[in-house]
Amino acid sequence: MIVTAHLVPDRLDLARRIFGTRRREVRDLDHGHLSLAVAYEETAGVRQLLQLGEHIEIAAPEPARRLVRDLAQKRVDVHDSRGRTRS
Repeated sequence: MIVTAHLVPDRLDLARRIFGTRRREVRDLDHGHLSLAVAYEETAGVRQLLQLGEHIEIAAPEPARRLVRDLAQKRVDVHDSRGRTRS
């Protein structure tokens, strides 16, 4: 699976180190971001993209977008516990 993501340019060096040989293509986009293509054998691999936090947006495919959205929502739910410790 090839995942396309939009990345802020000042995080490209970090993305290169994180993705290594998974990185397939980098292109400039009109709105000041980069388009980054990253190869994964399975959808679960896109968890790796979360390392770039708010500096990346998954553009396609939809299963990758959905997984990242669901994982992010789980983090929100955990951190929205008003400081309570989960057991």
